[in-house]
Amino acid sequence: MGGSAGRGAGSGEDMTTEEAQLKVEELVRRYFAGATVRWCETNQVKPPYPFVALKLTDVSHFLHPDESGEIETSQRYYCTGRIVLNLYTGGRKGAKKPGMSAPPSRNTAVSDLQGFARYLGSDAGQDFLGEHDICLQEEGRTVDVSALLNDAKYEYRAMQEFSISFVDDVYGHSSTTPPAGQDSTVPTPSGGGTSDQAADTSGWFESAEVNYSKEAQT
Repeated sequence: MGGSAGRGAGSGEDMTTEEAQLKVEELVRRYFAGATVRWCETNQVKPPYPFVALKLTDVSHFLHPDESGEIETSQRYYCTGRIVLNLYTGGRKGAKKPGMSAPPSRNTAVSDLQGFARYLGSDAGQDFLGEHDICLQEEGRTVDVSALLNDAKYEYRAMQEFSISFVDDVYGHSSTTPPAGQDSTVPTPSGGGTSDQAADTSGWFESAEVNYSKEAQT
């Protein structure tokens, strides 16, 4: 069984799916500081070892959001998804003895990836996840997916799946209005949303003034 890491997403920081991806990437970079970290969709030349490839496979959210916020009302969506992490490594090089050729590197991909899972469960990993109100949980086994590239070279690779959960608060009549004090994020890079939609706050209270009065005594 896979170990778990992270506190359940609840009432703290809210974020979009894109922002959640950036936080996961930041966390992975903190541990794999000596490796290249990128998302699989990046169309670039394969970097040298070691490197980590991340892939977000799916995201879903509850269909009926809660209303949240004391000063500014929002619709709060509880989101869940899955992230696949692939670690590529050259392994641990063996010591060369005098007069002999160097032994082949030892495959450390599974062990190295399990080290990241342990980092998630550490105080440092938990503090980061708790600060951003993200739950990142190890799912299933760490799988060795190494492959023979040619007659003389192996590519050492290990894969681990994680479940992720976070909260996404949306504002305004069209769910495109930015929170108070923040810049608009529409249109999206894919052309979604308009400035008119972002400015439409009909049906929502931006602020309220409450007056208290004391009944006159007779």
